Amino acid sequence: GDLALGNGTAAAQRVAMFLCPSDPNANATAGANSYRINMGLAEFHQRRPGSYSVPDDGAFVVDREVHPLADFADGLSATSGFIGQAGHTWLLGGGFYTHFYAAAPPNSAVPDCAAGTNNGIGLFTARSYHPGGVNAAMADGSARWFTSTTDTRLWRSHGTRNRGD
Repeated sequence: GDLALGNGTAAAQRVAMFLCPSDPNANATAGANSYRINMGLAEFHQRRPGSYSVPDDGAFVVDREVHPLADFADGLSATSGFIGQAGHTWLLGGGFYTHFYAAAPPNSAVPDCAAGTNNGIGLFTARSYHPGGVNAAMADGSARWFTSTTDTRLWRSHGTRNRGD
């Protein structure tokens, strides 16, 4: 859609640190971004029809600033913060554009999908253009490679910061 003048100017800027060299779409999108942040397991709970509680077990959470280090009870080195190459644009917030849930393993055959909009409740998976897996930046700043065949339980344990796993 149309962008306000200020947003259009911002979107035209190429921010090299937001782009993975292996991402073939890195320059195709306004405000291009190759990365997604970890939002946990996506266990939304319906309070009443049309009202859902927001999950808060990942490194990041919707509508909240940062978590203090004390919130990472499982350890910073055991919690993923970012993954590469599934993002689309930093200009638009929401699942499809900027975050992933660790509910499904990396590069899941299940396509990303959402309820109603790309910003709503849905499944947004860690994806990559690297053959066979994804690179993940852990919350302590280290990096790890997770294969597309990573055990789902192990992947989910790295997707949460405070579940004792």
